[in-house]
Amino acid sequence: MTPSEPPLPAPDEGRSAQILETALRLFLRFGFKKTSMDDVAQSLDLSRQALYSHFRSKDELFRRALRHALTSSLRDGQAELARSDLSLRMRLERAYDEWMGRYIGLGSDPVELHTATSELGADLMEAAERALRSSVTRAIEDHGMPKGLVRRCISPEQVADTVALVARGAKHSAHTREEFRNQLGSSLEVLLAEFEGC
Repeated sequence: MTPSEPPLPAPDEGRSAQILETALRLFLRFGFKKTSMDDVAQSLDLSRQALYSHFRSKDELFRRALRHALTSSLRDGQAELARSDLSLRMRLERAYDEWMGRYIGLGSDPVELHTATSELGADLMEAAERALRSSVTRAIEDHGMPKGLVRRCISPEQVADTVALVARGAKHSAHTREEFRNQLGSSLEVLLAEFEGC
């Protein structure tokens, strides 16, 4: 990340957003290595020159597509956490569904995609994960502390970290978004029951 590049800016709009969403779809489906700039240009009915006028390289396109996806997922996840009409369990489930569930089953080679993400966008992932963890912690504090949900010996941060680990486990074992939500929902029900009382 360059010093002038904010970790998670406002979502891209217009033609850039269309390019980024198409590129993301292709990267998810075929992986980073197998997706070329030509593939992206052809999918958009663009010339290579037009695509390169927006993005100088495949690495830059991948990084921007990742940032675009993280911004959108984080925004939608935080919106679910802020809802007052749902239980804490449902807010957490829906937030993590927006954060990671929406991508389950879309990739052909998760390991290769993870490698590309680590090499080209680890800082973006870390910033987004910190922001989500902060929002989850706040939701647990706002909901749990006044109602005695979180035990005195367990901090809201520890609960937030445990929820993140549970969600990550569900992500790796689920084959579909529905499976992810079902596994996460069941796990959260058990987890939050553990934290009740003193």
